[in-house]
Amino acid sequence: SADEIHGPQVLGSGNASGGKFIGAINHGHFLRFRNIAMDEVGSITLRIASAGSGGQIEVRLDKPNGELIASTDVEVNGQWEEFYDRKVELKHTSGRHDVIIQFVHPQKAGGLMNVDSIQFGR
Repeated sequence: SADEIHGPQVLGSGNASGGKFIGAINHGHFLRFRNIAMDEVGSITLRIASAGSGGQIEVRLDKPNGELIASTDVEVNGQWEEFYDRKVELKHTSGRHDVIIQFVHPQKAGGLMNVDSIQFGR
């Protein structure tokens, strides 16, 4: 559960973990996870899908234009609710920070992707 959702919507689906996912994602939308102990986090696993434009997911510290600590491409798999996993290694960071998961596609404004889950790992 993100502490803040800026732009996307929480939508229901039988294919999603817990029956809900983050959808209606457009360029510049983001999620905020507050006060994460970054000494204990070395990666994130994203469960994603796209039948739209795809794009990238950026992981930033503290604010949407904060330090970029990781990014990954989101390929179009042709299904909005057929989720696949993508593990992303993070740049080593110490201390507690807000983690921003930002969705980007400079050439396409909307219909980028859906996110079923985000798991922080070592």
